Amino acid sequence: MRESLTILAVLVVLALTAALVGPYFVDWSAQRSLLEAKLSEALGTPVRVGGAIDLRLLPSPRLSVGQVSTGSPGREAPVFAADKVRLELAVAGLVRGDFVFTDATFEGLRAKVSLADRGRLALPEKSILAQHKLQFDKLAVRRGTLTVDTGVGAPSYVLENVALDAQASSLLGPFKGTGSAHILGRQIAFRFSTGAVERERLRLKLLIDEAVGVPRTELDGALLFPRADASGSAKPIGYEGTVVVSGTIGSSGAAAPTPWRLSGNVTADFQKAVLDGLDLHVGAEERQMSASVTGEIDLGAAPEARLSLAAKQLDLDRLLGGDGPARPLDVVALLGPAFAAPAPGGELALPLRLDCAIGLVSLGGEPVTDVAMSLSVKPREPIVGRLEATAPGRSHLVADGTLETGAAAAFKGRIELATRDNPRLAAWLGHDDPAVAAAIAAYLPFKSVDFTANAEISGVG
Repeated sequence: MRESLTILAVLVVLALTAALVGPYFVDWSAQRSLLEAKLSEALGTPVRVGGAIDLRLLPSPRLSVGQVSTGSPGREAPVFAADKVRLELAVAGLVRGDFVFTDATFEGLRAKVSLADRGRLALPEKSILAQHKLQFDKLAVRRGTLTVDTGVGAPSYVLENVALDAQASSLLGPFKGTGSAHILGRQIAFRFSTGAVERERLRLKLLIDEAVGVPRTELDGALLFPRADASGSAKPIGYEGTVVVSGTIGSSGAAAPTPWRLSGNVTADFQKAVLDGLDLHVGAEERQMSASVTGEIDLGAAPEARLSLAAKQLDLDRLLGGDGPARPLDVVALLGPAFAAPAPGGELALPLRLDCAIGLVSLGGEPVTDVAMSLSVKPREPIVGRLEATAPGRSHLVADGTLETGAAAAFKGRIELATRDNPRLAAWLGHDDPAVAAAIAAYLPFKSVDFTANAEISGVG
């Protein structure tokens, strides 16, 4: 934000400085080339003013400029453009040599920030504002677009339809504000506050509100702006601190949605994010189950999230919240709405690889042990997964294949089942429902069962 404010504010600083020492009536549009030359010299990057220029000194200095743009199309410096810029200064601040903007509004703002090698920010080195104090009491952006070019071969991040209302005590902060933006197919609303930049760190608190397809996200940490060392190399701009992500898992019928919460430490930059020992909690507090999550999110040329979930024990009977042990087949019913929803790959911001290892799952009043699951979810593709577990009746189950989601949810793949006590397995699956056990016995009327089959199972028949 500091660099953005510097580039945008320098225009009005120069214009108002000239106006205060010149005649009251000036045809600023006729002085366009002179103004562009002075601004370009001051910023060290080309500046163009294509629209009307209007400046009023009374009752307070006000400047309105149309079609402003700075920077070159290359990767040498940030590029800023706006359909219209309106700024108003407090007279009292000018007497002290300070520039206090009581109103700064940028309509149709378009900003592009390019990162140099390893995620460092390329900025113009010159700024005439270093000797002045700049303060923004009201900073507004309407219909804004921010593009972050992360490097050759890596994807750009684009925030569209940005609306922002903010304040800045100086170019070094503190900053605070609220706003909304459209990113990765989702509309988000956010609010933030920061400290001042100290020792290449900017303390940050950021809250993204929960919305459709967007979990509530809280960041409490610091943005890092490392300086280059003697060799000219530097670590990339990054974030380190805590993250808390929370939401609900939808439920069919009258049952209330199940809350979940993921929290822990994160270290991130524009190339990757490292998740270090996050805690996952699912369910209401009185029947909550917990697991630990670690992993990395690669944000480079081939973005992908790789996560590992581990737990010694999960009590699904308690999570489902019934008076007694849950029927194992109820778990399938619980997952039904998720499979009937649009394909997860189409909703995810990037491909996901998830590995789960759970020592013991309590389900149906019986232990299910050595549960291992792996999933690969990619946009607009079926889920590829594998599930392995040891169930009651000395039973071992392996399912390996693809899962189509949506209205025609279906599994296609290989199923292996080996059980030494099929009646007990059937009784466990049915749990107080003799009809289920009878149906399994009719299809598999054997004490022991050992088979491998290619199967297609569809939720629509």
